[in-house]
Amino acid sequence: MDAHQIIVALGGKRAVAELTRSKPNAVTQWHRIGIPSKFWHVLVTHAEQSGVRGITFDTLQGTKPTPTQASAA
Repeated sequence: MDAHQIIVALGGKRAVAELTRSKPNAVTQWHRIGIPSKFWHVLVTHAEQSGVRGITFDTLQGTKPTPTQASAA
């Protein structure tokens, strides 16, 4: 699951922005930079409470680009 799929599964950019108290523009950047770890707990908790499967700390960590991907961007 990539950042885009996670954001869609949690209700979209605006819903995730509200959950994390972020701006929608910031959430848009997560597709490129990965989901910041400071938001993982709230996202995993919300996913569990909402019955959204597959969103775990490991899944969220997987949204971070590898050093090779980051240098290519």
